[in-house]
Amino acid sequence: MIDSLNDLDLTEEQLRCIDSFQTWFQNGSKHGFGRRPKFRIAGPAGSGKSTIALWALRAVGLDPLSPHVVKVAYTWKASMVMRQKGLVGSQTIHSSIYIPVDDVGEQIKEMRSRLLKLRGSLGSVSPEKREEVAKEIEHVSIAIKLLQDRSDDDIQWVLNPNSAVAGCKLVLCDEASMVGGKIQEDLESYDVPILYLGDGFQLPAILDGDEESVFFDKNGILLPVDFTLTQIHRQAEGSPIIRYSRALRE
Repeated sequence: MIDSLNDLDLTEEQLRCIDSFQTWFQNGSKHGFGRRPKFRIAGPAGSGKSTIALWALRAVGLDPLSPHVVKVAYTWKASMVMRQKGLVGSQTIHSSIYIPVDDVGEQIKEMRSRLLKLRGSLGSVSPEKREEVAKEIEHVSIAIKLLQDRSDDDIQWVLNPNSAVAGCKLVLCDEASMVGGKIQEDLESYDVPILYLGDGFQLPAILDGDEESVFFDKNGILLPVDFTLTQIHRQAEGSPIIRYSRALRE
C-alpha cells in the first residue's frame, strides 16, 4: 500500500479494498490481465465506492483526471453525478465508444455545423439582420434537441475504433449494475482493464434472452465480485435516503 494512504481517514475495509485493487492492477500490468480484465467493487449507496475508486487509481499511479483513465456510466445523469464527485470528463458509455451512422446522426452533425456558422455571423451582421439570425439560431437549436430526444432505437450505432477507450490504461465505469449484454461486450472488446463500481441491491439491467450483466447472471442473481463494501461512510449516515434504503435491505 502506498504511504500516502496511511494518513487518510479510511476504514480498514476501504484500505483492504484499495489494496485488493492495487494487487490486481499491478499483477495484471506485469503479467497481462488475461482472464481477469475487470475488477468489480460492489456496495450500497453511501459506502464510498467513488471515493475508494479515486484513491485506488492513485494507488497504482493513475491520475483519475488524465486521459489515460476513461470515466463512463450507462446514463447521462449518472455521468453527471460522477463529475460532481470530482471525476471531471465523465461521459456515457454510448458517447465514449459509439458513433451514429444513420441519417439522424448526419442531420445532427450538419445542424451543429450550421449552428456554429450562424453564431459566428452574429458579430458581423447589421442590427436589422441580427434579430433574423437569432431566430434562426433558436430554430436550429430546437431542431437539434428534438433529434437528440429520439430514442436510441431510431439511431444505428457502430463501435468507434478511434475511441479514447482504445488507448487508455483503465476504464472506470460507475453505476455498473445497469450495464450488460451487447453494451458490456462492446466496452470490454477494447481489451483494456475496467474497474466497475455498482450496487448489488439495485435492479438488474434489462437484457434479452440469456444475456448476463456486469453484476447479475441471466436469472438476475448477483454474481461474485472482487470486493464488497458493507460499511456506510459516516458522511452519508445522516442522509434519510441512506437510512431508509438500509432499513429496507436489512
